[in-house]
Amino acid sequence: MTDDWIDLAEQRGLISGAQALAVPPNAPLSAAVRIVHLRAGARPPEDAVGLRVAFGCGATAPAAARLAGFEAIERYALQFSSDASETLESVMASDGEIYRMPRTALALGAPGTAGTVSSKGAAAGPSPEAAAMWAVLECLEHGLEARGLTHRLTGWQSPLADWLKTHLRGIDLHVTPYAGVGVLVRAVCADFDGGRPTYGSAFGGALEETVRRAIEEAIVSWRNMAALEHRGVLAQGLAQTEARLFALYRGARADRPACPDADTEASGISPANPSLGDALRAAADVLGQPVAVFDMTAQELPLPVFKAVPVEQRTLSQPEALR
Repeated sequence: MTDDWIDLAEQRGLISGAQALAVPPNAPLSAAVRIVHLRAGARPPEDAVGLRVAFGCGATAPAAARLAGFEAIERYALQFSSDASETLESVMASDGEIYRMPRTALALGAPGTAGTVSSKGAAAGPSPEAAAMWAVLECLEHGLEARGLTHRLTGWQSPLADWLKTHLRGIDLHVTPYAGVGVLVRAVCADFDGGRPTYGSAFGGALEETVRRAIEEAIVSWRNMAALEHRGVLAQGLAQTEARLFALYRGARADRPACPDADTEASGISPANPSLGDALRAAADVLGQPVAVFDMTAQELPLPVFKAVPVEQRTLSQPEALR
C-alpha cells in the first residue's frame, strides 16, 4: 500500500495528520495516533473522548505514522454512512453461500447500536484479495483468543523485551498454533512481579514478525495506561473494552487472561502461507459457524477495506467457489 492513500485521506479531511505518542527514552520503536473523522450519519464513540482514533507502531516515526494512517483509513471506511446502501451482500463465505446483512450490523457508529459493533475482523489492503485475507485472519485471531491460548512460548528472543527490562517491565508470550494457517501470539507486558499488565495480540504465518507485532501492541497499551494514570482518568469515563483493560492494569479485576500450563519451543512452530480458502475454513472451524466476508470500502476513498464475521443464517443459496 502506498502513502498516496494516506495523503489523499488527509487532503479530503477524512483523517487527521499523525501525532507522535510519548515513549520512554531510547525506545526501539515509535508510536503514532490519528483522529478518524465521522462519515455522514455516523455517531461518535460513547466515551469520555468522543473521538474515533487509530494507532500505529513501527521501528521509526514515519513507519508508525504510516501504519496509523492505514488503520485510520480502515476505521473511516468501517463507519456507518447514511449515503451508502442499507444492506450489504457477502463477497465470499466459508461454506460457499451468499449472505446479506444490514449495514448497521457491520458498521461502526450506526444509530441505535450504542457502540455494540466493533472493528474486529476488519482490514485494509492494497487489493481486494489482500484485504479479504487479512480480514479473515483478523477474524480467526479473535476467535482463537476467545477460546484461550494453549501454550507458553519458550526459546524466543526480542530486542523489545531486552529494552523493557531497563524499564523494569517483562514480557510473557502465549501462543496457539493453527496448523497450515498460522499462529496466534498474545504478549503480556507487566512489572517483574506481574503487576500492571497490558496485552497485545497478533496472528500471522511467520512467528518472529507475529511476536514483534504482539509485543509492540502491548507496549503501546502500557504507554496509554500510563498516560491515563497521569491524567487521572477514571475507568467509568472509558469505553467498555478500554475500561476493562484499565481495571486489569490497576489490579481492580481478577479475570486476567489465563497463562497456559503447557510450554512450546519457538523452534517447533513452522511458518505458514495459507490460501484464502484455507483461512476461511479455519475461521469457520474455530468459531463453529460459517464466516462471511463483506466489502466495506468507502466510495470517497476506494482503498479496499473488508470485514469478516461469523454468520448464522443463509439468505441466498448461490454458491461461490473458494480459491
